[in-house]
Amino acid sequence: MGVIGTNKMQKGDVLMNFELQDDDLEEIAKIRKLGNVTADKLTFTLLLGGALVDAFIAGYLPQYFYYWHTLKYLVLMPIRWFHYKQKRHHYFLLDFCYYTNTLLLIYFWSPWQPNWLFPTVFVFSHGPLLFATVIWRNSIVPHSLDRMTSVFIHLSPALTTWGTRWYSSVKQEFSLCAQPTEPGPNGCNHIGLRELVTGPLVFYLVWMLLYILVVQVWRKERVRKRSYATSVTWMTESTKKGFLYHLFSICGKRYLKIFYFAWLTVYTWVGLLSAFLSYHWMEFGTIIMAFIVLIVCYNGASFYLKVKQHSDYKGKLSNDNNIKEKG
Repeated sequence: MGVIGTNKMQKGDVLMNFELQDDDLEEIAKIRKLGNVTADKLTFTLLLGGALVDAFIAGYLPQYFYYWHTLKYLVLMPIRWFHYKQKRHHYFLLDFCYYTNTLLLIYFWSPWQPNWLFPTVFVFSHGPLLFATVIWRNSIVPHSLDRMTSVFIHLSPALTTWGTRWYSSVKQEFSLCAQPTEPGPNGCNHIGLRELVTGPLVFYLVWMLLYILVVQVWRKERVRKRSYATSVTWMTESTKKGFLYHLFSICGKRYLKIFYFAWLTVYTWVGLLSAFLSYHWMEFGTIIMAFIVLIVCYNGASFYLKVKQHSDYKGKLSNDNNIKEKG
């Protein structure tokens, strides 16, 4: 089969430690074993082809991108849950990025299609979710279903809401705010900080409260006894180096988790302010998305260079060359 890694490796790689992690080495080992196998070729082709389809639909039919996003979500999420469950990482699926994707699907597919929800989904997608690609160092690696799924989770909602915000037609009957002044995208140009920052912060605080109650209170002992990985444990316990860890531990280990959630709240608020600009100026949002895509591609290139430069990979190439020479 194609290479399927873990999100744990990506989460520890950014702003904390840029060296190869244990899970990086696992992926290197899998890439070294790739041969003339149809499944491996199909994995690479489908994942890279999916990225190309993303670009095509976003450029040619942006108002219908939500169909493509929904289809990919229905395919990728069950696969992710299955593999994360096996690796004891399924509590990562309670993270804010999955919460936002759920809100997005509720807006587009629920029978009542709540018009007041779109501003929240938009700013979440263009703020904290989009910048999470940098924080967690997401990367385009077509050999890795896990890495490509992480890119999808963080980047695709921005493309979806961007297409709806700027290119949806009156016939689609999307209400992009609670009180539009006219049908279509221009009917919500007037909304301000209350709809685009204050309201979304309430939704964020609801998620954070539920997350703390489930992961840090209700399931705390279960998570500890079974060694389940969560974003909180990974950022405050598993990876004890890098800028963010030193920031969280500035007042000692006792307050690590408090500082983590405080930082997450400030980060979300700053992201919402950036998304506020993206909602009102298409050019600004487009530039930000293009910049993020370049970073994701750069991270992918960096990973492949690490693979190529790694001693295990060099040893594999050396052995292959020796076999060819002997043959």
